[in-house]
Amino acid sequence: SNSGSGEMVQSKYQEQEEHLNILSSNVQELLHNSTSMSMTIDEQNSILDVLNDGTDDLVESTKMVSRKADRIRYRSMWRFPKADYKCSVLVQHVPTQKYLTIEPNNNNKIALRAQANPESSVFEVHERRTPTTANTENNRVLKMIGLCNKCTRTWMGQSSFLGSVVCTAKKFGKNEEWELDDGVMERTKILCAAANWGNGGWLNVDDETGEKFSFGGYEAASKRNASLWSVIVLDS
Repeated sequence: SNSGSGEMVQSKYQEQEEHLNILSSNVQELLHNSTSMSMTIDEQNSILDVLNDGTDDLVESTKMVSRKADRIRYRSMWRFPKADYKCSVLVQHVPTQKYLTIEPNNNNKIALRAQANPESSVFEVHERRTPTTANTENNRVLKMIGLCNKCTRTWMGQSSFLGSVVCTAKKFGKNEEWELDDGVMERTKILCAAANWGNGGWLNVDDETGEKFSFGGYEAASKRNASLWSVIVLDS
């Protein structure tokens, strides 16, 4: 009887061992499948990132072609398209919470200031009328904007000589055309249409003091790295 009991215990022990071995094998298989799935998801995410980057680049390239086509149309006209006053705004640099300001006593220098001045920090937004074949009020497509400083009555844009950011123009010309990212004002990137030989360039603040500005490229990567702005409407 002791021999029979021992054999039974030994048999149960072997069954448990086999069961544990099967469980261990299943766990190993699950871990392997989990690792494979994780690698697959990572690969798919990488592919999606590449596709998204490609889509963003295509969108920005399409906008660039459209801007250049508008300029070609302008050349065929007797005069530059008219613009309509839309509103007065403050332009705030989101990372520093400082306001874009023109200094009339310092050769209209552009700077960021912690306090918004009721004159030199305020810009009038004028929206360009894009010419259409019908050329009627109902068929206007409003796209580009101009930024006229309330204090100096000059327009912000790109210098024709140095390619830098200036606010010296006496009229709303082709070098003074700006574009907000998809027309959004609260949190936006701002593009100068004249930068990079008419391809466009996103506006950047190059240092923390807010004393130096430049234009990046028009591509999606340049847009992602461009400075973030908030255009605050004062009236409409």
